[in-house]
Amino acid sequence: MKPRRPCPVCGRWTTAIYMHMIYSHNWTDEQVNDLKRLIREERLTKHGSLVYGCHRCGLGYTSSIALCTHLVKCRGRIRPRKKEISSLETDRDKKFMWYLEGGRQLSTKQLPSRPLVMPPLPEQLSESEKGSVICPVPRCTGRFTNHDSLSYHCMLEHSELGAAGTPQNFAIRQYRFEDKDAYKEWLYERCEETCTSFSTKTSMWSGYAMYRCNRAGTFKTSGTLRSGCTSKKAQSHCSAFLRTSEYSDGSIDVTCCFGHISHELDPTALRLNERQCGVLQKLLERNLYLSDICAQMKAEYPPTNRLHYTTSNDIRNLALRLGLPVRLREKKIMRRTVDCNMDEDHENKLVIEEEVGDGLQYPQRERKDTTTEQVIHCEETTSDNSSSLSVQSDISSGTDNRPSRTRRAPRRFEDG
Repeated sequence: MKPRRPCPVCGRWTTAIYMHMIYSHNWTDEQVNDLKRLIREERLTKHGSLVYGCHRCGLGYTSSIALCTHLVKCRGRIRPRKKEISSLETDRDKKFMWYLEGGRQLSTKQLPSRPLVMPPLPEQLSESEKGSVICPVPRCTGRFTNHDSLSYHCMLEHSELGAAGTPQNFAIRQYRFEDKDAYKEWLYERCEETCTSFSTKTSMWSGYAMYRCNRAGTFKTSGTLRSGCTSKKAQSHCSAFLRTSEYSDGSIDVTCCFGHISHELDPTALRLNERQCGVLQKLLERNLYLSDICAQMKAEYPPTNRLHYTTSNDIRNLALRLGLPVRLREKKIMRRTVDCNMDEDHENKLVIEEEVGDGLQYPQRERKDTTTEQVIHCEETTSDNSSSLSVQSDISSGTDNRPSRTRRAPRRFEDG
């Protein structure tokens, strides 16, 4: 399988990078050959292999066999040398060289200018039998083409249902923010107030992005998933959504609805946002114990906040992502081990007392057996004096530790 490579112009990852540059960005054959040369030189430099160069096009290979195979198919177009290349490079070449040096290529598509007035909301429901947005309420057959219509439908038909009985506001609101920082602060506050967390439905392209409730979406189990893996998805769709439009001046227009339908509000199913991750990061940088961080979050934040339910796995995942160490307390001794040690000490004390009292050394279990056998022997001798029974025990022998054995007298038969 060919490795995936990012496009130096648009940043898209693809396995057919050369065809993508030709058909999507109208690159010429010379530009594609330069791209091939740079990629191969990067790969060869990483592995430290010997380069066999083509005298026709200048491409390099790791073996002479690969070079001979290339010479059969080479078109014979002579590539100009580095000294002959003009200093006036195109913007695409400069961006590509900057990307190879370790920079991160951003989308070159220009953002649109901000309109004077936000676009109006639709006045009627866009209901359709082939709509992809389905109402999650049982026994409701509503199908719509967008989330706006689903929110209107829930406000008109299911306003009393809410989120598993919790009243919700299904009104669609529009906001304008001058910069991204103000938008983020507002979003964090609203998500904490309404117990909401969004996941990306469509990635940002030309400044437009669509987000939906993280509890909405299909989840299918398969044999490849490990046991114990649980999903936070509760239903196919939810009325909560967020739609953003970013413009060239840095402003952002938002159309949103924070009302949930059908599923219950569970703070433990929310995602940790950027501000909450920043709080945990500061505590990790102070080298606090993992258990202390969890206890501090539970004490400082209310039960409606996601930080109240911070787990050790959340902190470990964040520390792994940030490259920070995690401090763990030493494991406590289990209660069973303590109890076993106490029992052993008690048995040792009993053995010492027996040694002091009798003057002889008896294992504890064997002494119990001999005591029981002595009692049985005394009862048999008192009940039947005619039968002679001899009992051999460990006490009488002193050297044999085998269990005692009762010997019976031989039977006598009288002549008839």
